Amino acid sequence: MPGSYSPTGLVPCTLCEIGTYQMSVGSTSCKPCESGSYQASEGSTFCTPCEIGSYQASVGSPSCNTCDEGTLTATTGSTASTDCKAQCVAGSYSSTGFVPCTLCEVGTYQTSVGSTSCTSCEVGSYQTLVGSTSCTPCEVGSYQASFGSTSCTTCDDGTWTTTTGSTDCKAQCVAGSYSSTGLVPCTLCEVGTYQEIVGSTSCTPCEIGTYQDSVGSPSCTACGTGTLTTTTGSTSETNCTG
Repeated sequence: MPGSYSPTGLVPCTLCEIGTYQMSVGSTSCKPCESGSYQASEGSTFCTPCEIGSYQASVGSPSCNTCDEGTLTATTGSTASTDCKAQCVAGSYSSTGFVPCTLCEVGTYQTSVGSTSCTSCEVGSYQTLVGSTSCTPCEVGSYQASFGSTSCTTCDDGTWTTTTGSTDCKAQCVAGSYSSTGLVPCTLCEVGTYQEIVGSTSCTPCEIGTYQDSVGSPSCTACGTGTLTTTTGSTSETNCTG
């Protein structure tokens, strides 16, 4: 039967030894596995190609040799240690993923070893160096809407970002208004409060001796001479007493 032999090709038969195989019936011998392949079991009808990352230069082998650390074969069935080649390190690439390699260009990066290309920086990030393994998020107050960028753009006057990695800038709340981020949409300061700073996240109660009877004010109005409010946050001139 396949996977066995005898001197006559007839029973009784002996199983093919490890490192050998036989596909045919009535065989008088088994064949050694070719270089680049192996067989670890008896009675086999085939040999297995060496896996990626291993090789075998000899025939009739029960196993393959593992490539040295940091090297790898590009295909199965490798037959020599020279087939084990160094992979491109993170931050570099080649058409095969093996040396010689090229550093990733500015505006790109690569986190993996053995890569065949680099990845463009995502929107909201940039990279000014070659051979990078990551991109840098745009700083607060800047943005980038394009992929593969080497810099971020500063927000125009009156606009801002509140986090890193932004893809656009938003208008800031004007004096007399606020929001949880300091950016639009904004809410006008209530009566009895004010805000003089652009891009604010809250309004301030009018201090003692001042009042504000309008919404959206950048300041409070001082009480007349000889009068004073008794609490903060006064909303009317009538709160000013002598």
